[in-house]
Parts: sequence; structure tokens; C-alpha cells
Amino acid sequence: MTQHDTMRFKLSLLLRRAWWKGLALFVSLNLLLLSLRHFRHEVPAGGLKVIGYGCQPGFRCGGWADRQKGIVAAFVIAAILGQEFKVSMPTPCDVGFFLSPRGTVDWRLEPGELTGRNVAWWDMTSHVWDDFVQEFLSLEDPLVLFEADYTFIMANMETVHLLRKHRLAQKITWLQELTVPEIYRLVLTELFDLMPGPRVQFDAFRQALPRDVTLVCAQIRVGGTGDTESFNTVEHFQGLASFLAPYNTSAHRLMFTSDNPAMIHHAQSFFPSVAVQMKGPVTHVDRSTGSDVCGGFAHVILEQLVLSTCHVLVISESGLAKIASFIRNTDDNLFIFHDGIVEKFKRENPFPNRRW
Repeated sequence: MTQHDTMRFKLSLLLRRAWWKGLALFVSLNLLLLSLRHFRHEVPAGGLKVIGYGCQPGFRCGGWADRQKGIVAAFVIAAILGQEFKVSMPTPCDVGFFLSPRGTVDWRLEPGELTGRNVAWWDMTSHVWDDFVQEFLSLEDPLVLFEADYTFIMANMETVHLLRKHRLAQKITWLQELTVPEIYRLVLTELFDLMPGPRVQFDAFRQALPRDVTLVCAQIRVGGTGDTESFNTVEHFQGLASFLAPYNTSAHRLMFTSDNPAMIHHAQSFFPSVAVQMKGPVTHVDRSTGSDVCGGFAHVILEQLVLSTCHVLVISESGLAKIASFIRNTDDNLFIFHDGIVEKFKRENPFPNRRW
């Protein structure tokens, strides 16, 4: 065999291996998606209950990321126990205005569906949720905890890494084979799609970007009234500006998001020729009031989705940005901005200064 023939043989072997590896990955992913769409591992003799996420008027449910953590946790519990899953979130505006079911799990409540039914609303925020999870894990059959026809859980902490340790969870392939970031991505992208109005806004933003530019994004959490921790300040920003300086070219566009409009304006002033923005009011989903609350809710959903598409993503110690990195589905070009510095980050890493 000549040297040329040997090279051709090796190349052919590599291509065959790559093809089989790609096929195995494709089959594995589709099996995981199939198990998600048909997540009931057994149907209880007494019929199905509903275990869902609920945020009702008068409750402090947290921001969009807190609610996403609760949604994923409630979905995982419903999957483990083989029950139906629903979402009730009419505040500050009904989530159904902005999101619709994407897959086969229809999480919407029909009008009047709860009328005459035994419904429980559980406020499981903060450390109450930790206690519940430990009780859930200690029981052979945790379904005994859910006596009502419909149980809506309001939780705001990440506990998927614990819930999937239950004996019943061992039967669910995607809970065992995926990482926690991958579980979030799979559940959230399988449950939710944009409604037509927000979809038009998202598509318009993407289409307005010049062709062949690279989108670089930075999410800067400042914090405000109601936060028990401090985050980033204007004085910290110089460290981020220095990191982003190489991207200040015509081949790039920079998008800044923040919980503070003044911080967005400050950041854009450093990069006026390449800064882009998803237009909309900056509000807090749980704390803001007034005429902008619905627009603000839609805006934060859209901004998180845009962050998940960025080629370079700098997050801060924010659940919203971290979940965006989960949906983005890669650690490549992922960084974190904290204490005035920018450093490499991995989705499974904890934040430097706070829980999760």
C-alpha cells in the first residue's frame, strides 16, 4: 500500500468513525426528547393529578429566572411521579400572552379548569423549598405529599441536582444522562415557544444585524431595592470595557443588558458605533408596577433569548443570564463579570460570590 493509499484509508476510517459517532449522538438526543414528550413512567391507579408551577397575584414569586427555576423543578417532580404538568402565571401579566407550548406538553390551563377542583397553592420559596426537597427524597412514594387534584408549587431555587437522586428518577433517561444545564435547556425549550407578537420582535432584532457580524453580549446585574446582595457598579465597568475593547470593530456588534437602564446607557457610551439594543422597558417582573409591567415582562423574555444566541457571552451573577447560558448550550466564549474583572466561566460552575 502506497503512502497515498495509506492516507486515504486513514481518512476514510476517520470519516466512518465520525459518521457513526454523529449517528449515535442523533439517536441518543431523539431518545431523550422522546422520553421527555412521554414523561409518564407509570400511570397511577387513582388517575393522574396535576403538579405544576403557580404564581398567583399577591405572591412574591421572584423574577423571570426564579420562576424558570420553579418551572423546571415542578416539571421534574411531575415527571418523576408520572403526573400531568401545568403552569399558572397570571401575574404581572399572563405568561400566555408571550409564550405558547412548543412540544406535546400543553402546560396551559383551560378557562374554568380549576372550578370545583381541589387545588393547593404551595409557597415554597427560599429555604422552605430545601426542607420540602429533603422530605421528597426521603419518601419511597412522594406522591402521598400531593393530596389535591391540582398542586401548584411556587419555588425559586435550583434543586434539579437533588431531585434526580430519587429512586423513581432513575427510570427517566434524560434526568440521568444530561447535566443540570442541559436539563434546563431541554425542559425550557421543549415547553416554551414565542407567541407571534414577541416572535416578530425577536426576528426583527436579528434581521437588523448586518450580515456576517459577530454578536457579543454582556449582561450586567446591578441590583436594587429588595436585593440582599450588591453586584456591579459603574466603577466596576472599566474592567468589562477593557475586556470588550478588542470587539469594538465593524465586524462585531455589542449588546448590553442590565436591570438598570443607567448602566446600559453607560456601557453603550463606550462603544457607540457598535452597540445594539433590544428595545423595551427595563422592569423587574416581580417588583415593578405601572403601565410598563407587561412590556417589561416580554422584554426580559426576549433579552434572555437573545443572550442565548450570542457568539461571545459575558454574564454576571444573575440567574437570568446563567439560564441564558444554559439555553445557549456551550461553554465556548462564555465569561463572567464580577468584582470588576472578567474571567472564563463554565455553566455548571457556582457563582463566585453567591448561591448558584
